[in-house]
Amino acid sequence: MLGIPYSFLYPREIFEINNLGPLNLLNADRDLKTKIFFLVSSTETYGDYKYLPIDDRHPQFPKSPYAGFKAAMKKLSWGFIYAYDMPVTIIR
Repeated sequence: MLGIPYSFLYPREIFEINNLGPLNLLNADRDLKTKIFFLVSSTETYGDYKYLPIDDRHPQFPKSPYAGFKAAMKKLSWGFIYAYDMPVTIIR
């Protein structure tokens, strides 16, 4: 995946893409009160898997800036789900 090695060289840019972009979309979705919002995540957030299949209870140990930013994006979206009662679906 291109984003992973690139994230070691340009972590700020990868952060902006993976966190500020979705934040802007979540804010717009909140304001527009849409019916559903899909957020694309990655199994990279889990690092080395401890068991299969990976589920939402699996511990997260991101191993790259890219994976860490994706994990933060997922947590950010959970904050919107609970704070604003938004219908967000996270896909990985």
